[in-house]
Amino acid sequence: MLKVAICDDEQKDIDIAEKCILEYSFKHNLDIECANYRTGQELLDKLESGEHYDFFVFDVEMEKEDGIYIASIIRKRYDKNAIIIFVSNYPGHMGRSFSVHAYNYIQKPLKYIELEQVLSQVLREIRDMEFNKLIVPAADGERVVNISDIMYIETSRKFQKSVDIHSAKEIIQVTGNLKKWFNLLKDKRFVYSFKGYIVNIDHIVTLRGGELVLDNNEIIPLSRKYEEEVRKSLINTVISDVVSIRG
Repeated sequence: MLKVAICDDEQKDIDIAEKCILEYSFKHNLDIECANYRTGQELLDKLESGEHYDFFVFDVEMEKEDGIYIASIIRKRYDKNAIIIFVSNYPGHMGRSFSVHAYNYIQKPLKYIELEQVLSQVLREIRDMEFNKLIVPAADGERVVNISDIMYIETSRKFQKSVDIHSAKEIIQVTGNLKKWFNLLKDKRFVYSFKGYIVNIDHIVTLRGGELVLDNNEIIPLSRKYEEEVRKSLINTVISDVVSIRG
């Protein structure tokens, strides 16, 4: 089942969005559940309680809140990779939506034919994301981890034959040596940076003498042995991303 959160201060606009989404789910034989919110704070409270949504449909300008601001909180606190679709009466807000990496921006009144195309793209994106998840045998049971959220993995300093997986939110201690995890992730933009460390290229902000600065300001060591390979990987990643954007 896919779960979508619709947030709009106008009930009629919520009803239109939900009707379009459910029509899409029926037409494409999908199981989609809609959760509706009249304020951004209601949605944030639900996310704080542990609820998860596969994508979001947001009004930009609500009576008490700015939808773009609420979206930025979702990205920072709950889901860095959230798929967010904005709907608005005001095309002038489109530029602002880029600041939170909106997936799409649709002008009201919402029409099924416009949303259908966007939802098909969203479903492809979600399927791609599913291929980028790991089931990790952690101490407290199996955990599902987004590979893109992993910043680096290091050989555990406390336990033998174990590694510590570092994400922005937590550190997960799991069994297995670093070579095993590198072989699993080497095609996912991970490289060695130092003996006992592999790092996610996408989280590197600065490369400087003997160390790497990550996007959470954490610093990890970089040895001369791996420095050239890290540099090459960074360059190749930038080139690949540019080619992808140009399409």
